[in-house]
Amino acid sequence: MQLLQASKALAAANPAAIAASQTLGAAGPVTLNGPAAGGVPITATLDTSRRVIITSAGNDTGVTFTVTGTSHGVYRSEQLTGASGGAAATVNDFDTITSITASGATSAITVGTSTTGSTRWMNVNPNVAPFSLDVEISVTGAVTYSVEYTLSDLILEPTARNPTPAAIIVRPTSLVNQTTAASYNFTQPMRAWRVTITAGTGTVTIQAMQSGIGSMAA
Repeated sequence: MQLLQASKALAAANPAAIAASQTLGAAGPVTLNGPAAGGVPITATLDTSRRVIITSAGNDTGVTFTVTGTSHGVYRSEQLTGASGGAAATVNDFDTITSITASGATSAITVGTSTTGSTRWMNVNPNVAPFSLDVEISVTGAVTYSVEYTLSDLILEPTARNPTPAAIIVRPTSLVNQTTAASYNFTQPMRAWRVTITAGTGTVTIQAMQSGIGSMAA
């Protein structure tokens, strides 16, 4: 048997936590001057790994932003297309931001955090039969969360046959947008699971126990 535990809570979202309002006249770096930024070299350090948003006052759909930093302690770089009169969000979580660059001139933009963030992916063994993963979730305070799992192999490099985990996320209906404690038994083999918070500043704690005997035949 294997016991896995995870806990997640997000501070209140701040759309300018990483970079205060600024307008870039040409391609180049965004100045990291929000309340989360500091140090030498300047780095924005967030309360926990969470999604980053770039909010545009005008139309920045022709601009590509490259966000670089760490995600759950591991180097990460992601490109995202700017929004028009709204916010564009990263797919990945970030816990630090070391640089953000724009491919062209922008409208007035801010960079900060949304209400969404996930725990790291927790690996399980898909080859144990019968597959059984029991999860027990407790909640403290006000928070909305979902439990997600993926069939992607997190160890191998992403390929067409092994997409990134975010490309094939599955969410059991009874564990989507929950606000209270819950229990669930997964019998469908998976490679990893995580908890994603989408609203609130409460805490979600999950314990997962995988059980099974032997390995499935190749």
